[in-house]
Amino acid sequence: MTDGNKVNRQSLLLSNEFAHIREALELGADARHQAGDPWNLWKPIRETPLSAFFAKDEGSMMNMRGNPNLPALWFHEYGIRIGDYAKSNNSIGGRKMQEAVAIPTTLSILKIADEIIEGAEPWSDWKQYTRLIQMDTPKVNVPVTNYTQQVGGGATDTIAIYKESGAKPPVIGGIVQPVALDCSGTKNSFRGTIQVQRNDVKDNNFLAVEQPLKNAGNLFYYLIGAQLLSTLKTNATNTGTMASLQATTSVATEFEAITNVIRNKFPGSQRNTADTMFINPQDAWSLIVTAGTGGQGWPLVNRLILGPMEEKDVINDSFLAASLGLRNVWETPQQPQGTVTITKRDIASVTGLREDLTLENFDLTVGGLYNTDLVVRFDSEFAVANGSFTITSFS
Repeated sequence: MTDGNKVNRQSLLLSNEFAHIREALELGADARHQAGDPWNLWKPIRETPLSAFFAKDEGSMMNMRGNPNLPALWFHEYGIRIGDYAKSNNSIGGRKMQEAVAIPTTLSILKIADEIIEGAEPWSDWKQYTRLIQMDTPKVNVPVTNYTQQVGGGATDTIAIYKESGAKPPVIGGIVQPVALDCSGTKNSFRGTIQVQRNDVKDNNFLAVEQPLKNAGNLFYYLIGAQLLSTLKTNATNTGTMASLQATTSVATEFEAITNVIRNKFPGSQRNTADTMFINPQDAWSLIVTAGTGGQGWPLVNRLILGPMEEKDVINDSFLAASLGLRNVWETPQQPQGTVTITKRDIASVTGLREDLTLENFDLTVGGLYNTDLVVRFDSEFAVANGSFTITSFS
């Protein structure tokens, strides 16, 4: 069994105790995929209310008494066979189940772990904000992704330096400067105690138990994203005010400043072009409402007016990504108002994730939530100065 004092959603599902549940969920997902139905393995867990995991009598949540009707619910709703339904017919999607059919009394703990993930998911985009490294050791040195600073092939060099002459060829590639990520000990470890009231568990007050879990995941992920953007802003060396970046005769100052950075200031002599922008929603509004002749706004629905013709990934349906020729634009309150950050995502910053949303001091009972800590360990470091440009006084 997984160490009950330190668990997350994935480690619970992969533990021996949940082997039958894991197989049932996996076979159910495979059967749906083969039928052309996109299916998330966690769908039955996510959609089943916490109350449905427990019996109806008083104190069932406190005493971990499972709902005897749960197997029937999952079979009729999702075609998933667990418990007695797996005993009577141990196949899903034509494939035989190999694992024992016992339902662990701690099945509800999978739901509890998923509640945290559900709360966090609205802010999970931070994993795309920068280059993300999964840290398999407490300290990791990550080579910087940068095509400009290297031995040979610099901005002033030509292919002629590699012309064969019979001698030993010159070095190509060269400089690789690492970024050090450190999550050793308590460094870059963040911990909060989940506030669940004992009486809410005793009284089967399921909603009051669920909401703190969602709140905890939501807050941690929101704050992680804000920290990543703060790292980019704090370390920025390429900066300019909106006024300094506008056209000589300005018509739409915000638009002029942003396109000046994307197509002029940012590339400079390097071989990387901007692909990502972070902007506060209020600043995004001021950008859109003042752009266009007479300040009536530009037609964002037609990306061919302002952006390249390649397919682009439009984030948040803002149309800004495609219109500006970027890959991603995040309109998020995690970005301070008055500051716009434009980056080449893979070279501007590196984030190492050592431990994602983990429950500690948890004894695998609902009652164990009283003193449970939620822990995240990550380190975000600025990497290459020319990988970002920050516009200030954007208002």
